[in-house]
Parts: sequence; C-alpha cells; structure tokens
Amino acid sequence: KERIVDFLINNHIYKTKEENWRNLFENKWCNVDNYGFFLVDKNDIVGYFGLVFSNQKLFNNNYLANIHSWVVKPEYRGHSLLLLKEVIKLNNILFTSHSTINSILKIYFRYNWKVLDENYYCIFGSFYPNNKIKIENITENNCNSLSTFNKKIFLDHCKYNAIFFKIIVDNQEIFIIGKSKKIKRIIKFFEILYVSNIELFNSYGYKFINSLKSKTNSLFCRIDSRFIINPKKIISLKYKMKNTKKIFFNKDIIKNENLYMLNNLYSEIFLLDT
Repeated sequence: KERIVDFLINNHIYKTKEENWRNLFENKWCNVDNYGFFLVDKNDIVGYFGLVFSNQKLFNNNYLANIHSWVVKPEYRGHSLLLLKEVIKLNNILFTSHSTINSILKIYFRYNWKVLDENYYCIFGSFYPNNKIKIENITENNCNSLSTFNKKIFLDHCKYNAIFFKIIVDNQEIFIIGKSKKIKRIIKFFEILYVSNIELFNSYGYKFINSLKSKTNSLFCRIDSRFIINPKKIISLKYKMKNTKKIFFNKDIIKNENLYMLNNLYSEIFLLDT
C-alpha cells in the first residue's frame, strides 16, 4: 500500500495531500480486501487501477466499487488495457467512476461501460419563504437523531470534509450530504452529493432550497441531473459537465430510470476531497 501511495503521489495527474491518498486504503467501508490492480516491471510499480469497495449493495445485490485512478507510466501505456480487462472479469460488482476524463471515454465504451451522468443542475432557489421548514446541521454530537440507516452513512463519511443536514418534510426524514465549493475562489456554491429520499426532495425541495443556500452561504446549489426528476417550483438551469463524465459498468442491465439509485457515496469524491 505504501508503494502504491508513493506511485500515485508521483504519477497521478490529480494533485492532493498525501493523507488523502492514504484515505483510499484506510477507510472501513467494506470487508473486501481488494484495492485494485497494478502493473509491475522488475519489482517497480508502473501502473495502477484503483478501486474503493463498499458494503453498499445495489441491483441484484451487487457490491459497489468506485474507480479512483487509472494511472500508467507513459512508457508502459501499451499495457494499460491489461488492468481494465482484469477489473471487468470480477463478478457481482457494480463499478462507478465519477471523474473519467473525456479523452479516454472511448476506451471504456469499447468495453460496454455506460454514461451515468453528464449533466448537472444549478438550483438558484424558489419563491417559497425561507422559514417554513427546519434544517438541522448534523454533527457527531447530534447524529443519534438520524434514522439508523442514515446514521451509518453519516459515520462512514463524517471525517471527509462534508456537510450534513437533516430535513423533516411530510413527517419524513431527508438526509443530505454535500460540500461547499467555489468557482474561481470567489463564487461559493453548495454541491449536493447525496439525498436519502429523491422523491421527497423533488416534491418538497422548493420549500427548503432557499434555507439550504442560506445555511451554506451559497449563491446556488449544484446537483447531478439524475437526481432531478420532475422537480416542483424551483429555479434551476441545466449544464453539461466539462472535461469529465460519470460512467458505470455492470454485467446486468440497469434501466436509465433507475440510475438515480447510483449515488456518490463511498467514492473518491470523499476520500480524495475532490
């Protein structure tokens, strides 16, 4: 693991703190002892295809595995496909990648990977008053107020620089996870990464989106397009993702209308703080 961390620090195009690279191997999200595949030449690591497994199971009880890296030294690029071919041999795994650069998409598509998302919405608010629904910021001090399911998700992600909110609408709980981000270090927005109840969010989001913006001191909220399904009374614009797309691979067929179930949890978005 130490050698892989050193390889990623020295060769990955994405630059981040060393502790974030170590997060990839120190999380407790799954009992599967698999961190991906690597290429070796004379005991030197020359390529790595990184996976993060979680116990989250979707669609016929497939384990979820998130791809965080596909890095090969330039002089060994001719052997890159060996890594991908080993990955897709694994059974009962649903693979996702949230940051695949457009220049290599055609390689994935050749092996029947599909687009998970290529658009996002910027939600600028609604005309509904701010103070009608209470939004509670969740920390380790009050996480016991969450449902058992949502509490586990909180505990799995609370150390990774995210913000957590609990919202009660129609006597039901919506648990939201997101991150505060900036455009050109000036324009602040809140990126919604997870919503526990997509149907409630789309039905009642207009009642609390202004409060969510206020709580996070954001100009707008951003969310992947697959989570927006006939939203009511919100002011939003749809944009195409630049430079990257989100993709997935599974040996079973997954209908497009079910893609919203593939969330952003247990991924490099948290571990690498992207």
